[in-house]
Amino acid sequence: MLKRRAQYDRAFLYSELDDADATYFVTFHLHAIETALKDFWDYIEREVEDDRRLALQIAQGGELNHRQRALLSRALKDSTVAFTIASHRASHNIAYATARADLLDLADRGYLTQRRRGKEFVFNPAPDLRTRVAGGD
Repeated sequence: MLKRRAQYDRAFLYSELDDADATYFVTFHLHAIETALKDFWDYIEREVEDDRRLALQIAQGGELNHRQRALLSRALKDSTVAFTIASHRASHNIAYATARADLLDLADRGYLTQRRRGKEFVFNPAPDLRTRVAGGD
């Protein structure tokens, strides 16, 4: 942080000393933007790789059926998603008992949290879902 502050101060000083030539100042800001973009893309690449690794772990998880793996993949992409027995049933064209068993099993394993909303149960991704999937818990 201090290094950037010193570079900023130097660019400002050079601009004032060189008949208000803003080239130094603009160059400093362009470099700062370039660095920020590089850091951002590095972060995106790390996140994408992490998502690929987690998706692979889910896909190879022999303990879960294909419906549960699809549901976990969705939950990893959107931590705010809410699943119900009816929504799981409709998305996979399965019986109520099968949908219920899938969701309750994931809740028992700690991948989902379960709460009541009126008469129905709502399942949300556990706050530590990424850690649980990565650790195989």
